[in-house]
Amino acid sequence: EQMWLDGLYMAGPFTALYGRTFEDKNCFESCIFQAKLMEEKTRDDKTGLWYHAWDSVKERPWADPVTGRSAEFWGRSIGGVPVALLDGLDCIPEGFTGRGELVRMVRELLLAVIKYQDTGGLWYQVVDKGETAGNWLETSCSCLFAAAIAKAVRTKILDTRYLPFAIKAFEGVIDTLR
Repeated sequence: EQMWLDGLYMAGPFTALYGRTFEDKNCFESCIFQAKLMEEKTRDDKTGLWYHAWDSVKERPWADPVTGRSAEFWGRSIGGVPVALLDGLDCIPEGFTGRGELVRMVRELLLAVIKYQDTGGLWYQVVDKGETAGNWLETSCSCLFAAAIAKAVRTKILDTRYLPFAIKAFEGVIDTLR
């Protein structure tokens, strides 16, 4: 009855790798289906960001009683989505039905996320609430976004003009270690 963005990261790449290793196209279909379903249930039309989770019965304490969505855009959970989809795309053959949908999802989600990058290069844990007291600039989601943007540029899902966002995030993370 629940779906969490984290699940795409925990299962998707491994399922796709299994499919490639054992030539099981059902694994590719499952990865694509799960990602499409997650996008359908968690994507916010206004921001393009994906909510952390969705409850089909809308009964969990964290679930909106109308949409079933969780209340926030959590950086770490969103960060796992493009990383997972990109890793899955490494295994799903070119031309496989639905592969283009994963490419589109990666592109659209990263373009939405880029809008929320802080001037220092990082993202906040609650991505769209940078000015909210108690929210903080978060290094793990920033690492995930940097890796996803860089790989999306390398694989030509994003144009090279987006590489500076990844570099700025990398430098922002390094600055937190000094």
